[in-house]
Amino acid sequence: MYRYVNKFLLNNLVFYKITNLDSRIKNPDSRMTHDIDQWASNLSSLFSYLTKPILDIILFSYKLSNIFVILLGSVRSFIINFMVHFYWFNY
Repeated sequence: MYRYVNKFLLNNLVFYKITNLDSRIKNPDSRMTHDIDQWASNLSSLFSYLTKPILDIILFSYKLSNIFVILLGSVRSFIINFMVHFYWFNY
């Protein structure tokens, strides 16, 4: 990112014009560095804010499916045992 901004500013003497001819912007190099640092920090936090919830959903779904399989297996065995005992003792 810094290389892109640096290339853009050095093209057609933009940085020279900002620094020497236009006095409205104070410390353009410092501002550029600060803005790039802030942009990179925001981008990295955005990545973590997006990946963490997605990972949480995936892990929670996996764990919930495992619990459901175990629960469903015990319910099936209960139903089968009930049916076997019901039919076994009624006939």
